[in-house]
Amino acid sequence: MVRTAILSCLVLALAACSRPDAPAAHEAAPLLDEGEVLLDRREDGATLIGRLAPVPEDSDADRVLTLGTSGLDGSLDGASVLDARFVAGGLVVLRADHVLVAHRDGATIELDTQVEGPLSIAGTRVAYVRGEFPELELAIADARSGQARALTQGMAPAWSPALSPDATEIVFVSGVRGSPLLYRVDTRGGAPRALPPSERFPTAPVAPRWTADGTLHFEDERGPATLLIGEGDGVLEGAR
Repeated sequence: MVRTAILSCLVLALAACSRPDAPAAHEAAPLLDEGEVLLDRREDGATLIGRLAPVPEDSDADRVLTLGTSGLDGSLDGASVLDARFVAGGLVVLRADHVLVAHRDGATIELDTQVEGPLSIAGTRVAYVRGEFPELELAIADARSGQARALTQGMAPAWSPALSPDATEIVFVSGVRGSPLLYRVDTRGGAPRALPPSERFPTAPVAPRWTADGTLHFEDERGPATLLIGEGDGVLEGAR
């Protein structure tokens, strides 16, 4: 059910290239053909674009993308991926076989397996969920060191993580109590803390984004939304 909720909003991913919280850039965003998704864009204009592979109607299968790049060497063009994002000094790719790899300095490092998207990035850190669906738990990896570790246990199903800009905290959704709730957890360890209930929460294939002003930007079936995340456990302002 969670996979259906996450992936049923595929149309939102197609609109990601024009959403207000799309990857920042100094140049105009690239024009996309029908069926293409802007996965990420660096400030120098380099882009990661995915073309959606056909999926049977009403299927719960993975939404696989054919990766295309610009401003890079083209070595990853044509790869089948579930997600791809730039990190400091390189990029991370979630392959169609659910293996998460980092590409840095000409080397490819396998970070983790059984990974589900979307990926959330801050610096060299990558937040994601992993496990045998629907037993998905929160995890984090460092693209520079190659180390990955679990952050939660007993929180499945978890989805849609968002790293804080300094990579010290993650906000994510969990349905462990039956109804989905937002939680926050320290990436250095500790138990997740439930945030006050919110009418809206992330469900789209597009990763939520936690900005420096404490705002969580995300998408659900109703479209773009924001939550203002306060200090500690507080949500200061509801979704809009």
